[in-house]
Amino acid sequence: AATGSEALATTIAASYRQVLGNLGPMGSQRSIELESQLSNGEISVRELVRRIAKSELYRTRFFDTCSRYRYIELAFRHFLGRAPEDFQEMRTHAERLDSKGYEADIDSFLDSADYQNAFGEWVVPFQRGWKTECCTTLQEFTWSFQLLRGNSSSSLKGDLAGNRSKLG
Repeated sequence: AATGSEALATTIAASYRQVLGNLGPMGSQRSIELESQLSNGEISVRELVRRIAKSELYRTRFFDTCSRYRYIELAFRHFLGRAPEDFQEMRTHAERLDSKGYEADIDSFLDSADYQNAFGEWVVPFQRGWKTECCTTLQEFTWSFQLLRGNSSSSLKGDLAGNRSKLG
């Protein structure tokens, strides 16, 4: 059985890996302050994920360098562990980006009923899909195969789409 500190280290590493992909942060890019707040019980795993998502590292890696719809696809993968259900779901996020901005869009994923029902406050998001639950539409099913390639895949590196939209 893992000790408390081992479980905490695993949770932190899994959070970085889920949000930033397999190309996680370098030692100097990690937030010791956030990790300390989690270990002291000052923030939940959901709040850790939110703060990693709003970090300059995430923004420069996925928002600033990717097309708008590619960022949205990756946000679904990173925060909800699934592909978008349909184009309307993607369009809703694009409109929110235009009207309220990047941080409001991040909040919309992490404050959603979908996130709460799947992960709650203390579970690190993970890749959901056809192996863990049924998809609501055939489109979501096929998009899941395109976005959730496997544990060894990266969100950008080695991905044929790179920073272009895959689903659009």
